[in-house]
Amino acid sequence: MTYYSDFCATFAPPNKFFRETIGMTSIKGHSTVSECLSRMQRKGCHQIFLKCDIEGAEYEIIPDICKNSEGITGLIVEFHDIGSNIKKFQDRLTELKNSFVAVHYHINNFYEYHGMKDLHERLFAPIEVSFINRSLARSPRPSIKSYPVFGLDWPNIAPGAKGEF
Repeated sequence: MTYYSDFCATFAPPNKFFRETIGMTSIKGHSTVSECLSRMQRKGCHQIFLKCDIEGAEYEIIPDICKNSEGITGLIVEFHDIGSNIKKFQDRLTELKNSFVAVHYHINNFYEYHGMKDLHERLFAPIEVSFINRSLARSPRPSIKSYPVFGLDWPNIAPGAKGEF
């Protein structure tokens, strides 16, 4: 129950949660990243943290995120289908690195694990990357922590299943 209350606290004041359908164009019920950020800033949000888990569309909106990076303190992007989007994945990471610093990677090590024969097939597993705005980051240096970090890194593997990514 502690984790659920922590989750709920994320959406409690002074934080504001905006549930938006974000896309590349403005149509009824959808906004672009630029429009959404502008609206949030008009409502007094000046420290914006984005969570992008949009099942493959992340590759399309990242340029808009980068264009508006000055208004974003941090973001988490879950990259999907990397195996069939290697070039896009690499290009988008390069774009993000201009404005953000990657601070944490989490590989979903259970996603369709069973039946995967090789690393190429495993690259379809989502990878979640956390970023902080480069203007807020100190000089990056290698971590001296031991991983996984208790309380931060959680296995995705089902109870009783064995395997490594």
